[in-house]
Amino acid sequence: MTVPVTLGRRPTPSADERPATGGGETGARTGRTGRALALVLLFWWGATGVIIALQRSAGTRLGALVLAAVAAPLGVWLAGRARHATSDGGGARAFLAGALCWTAVSAAFYGGWVVGPTPSDAPHSTILAHALDAVRATAYSSVLSATLLAALVRVTRGGTNHFGVCTFALFWAVHELAKLNVFLGVVNPGTQFLPEYLLYLRRYFGPAENSPLLPASVVALLGLTAWLGWRAWRAPVPARRLGAALLGAVALLAAFEHAVLGAPSQLGWWDVFLTLRGSR
Repeated sequence: MTVPVTLGRRPTPSADERPATGGGETGARTGRTGRALALVLLFWWGATGVIIALQRSAGTRLGALVLAAVAAPLGVWLAGRARHATSDGGGARAFLAGALCWTAVSAAFYGGWVVGPTPSDAPHSTILAHALDAVRATAYSSVLSATLLAALVRVTRGGTNHFGVCTFALFWAVHELAKLNVFLGVVNPGTQFLPEYLLYLRRYFGPAENSPLLPASVVALLGLTAWLGWRAWRAPVPARRLGAALLGAVALLAAFEHAVLGAPSQLGWWDVFLTLRGSR
């Protein structure tokens, strides 16, 4: 954004940079944030459901590959376009960019296209060897994630709006944390969401009891949610305000998902998509 130059007086701040004043502006700001958070929840539920449904057959799995091939470059392009944006819309576009890139990773993984080398059936002598084999089994997906993260960093270099990078990094981080919790042991690992061609990954699931890492993870994610909420409340620039609020919503959803891993009952939120896939 270009700052106007004036002689003899201080430049007038733009509407994006002016601190909010008055109850009306605060109410409007809260309303915009609330709608954005609702859209995050809808995106999380819908994107997860579509990826589940696309596991149905070889043909629909091709649809998952197409989704990944379109979402990844679109997300990187959108992040680059929003790198200088300071408005609410700029924050939303940057968040969508990171979310699209993560959707590409998830579609490629659960479609069975970008996972990792097929593990051997040889027993492991130590827990460390088993853990390293688990990392290797999803290595291709990790490489794709690292590549997209690097691309997002590259296209936003020199900009002021980096929420596309932060969004993708947060999705990746909480996903890796969930994998670690499942490896150490949880009551409800969500095996029903694995398609048949990925069922071999169950060998890396820990015992059906919660490890000490799970409650610590939930507490840490709730702490991150509170911190991001505070950052959103204090941010003077709309893009930073909305971006921090949207990241806080992701952290809160991650805390919820980790809590579900430790609960004995199943959620029926995606039953309709499991039915479309052909199994429940």
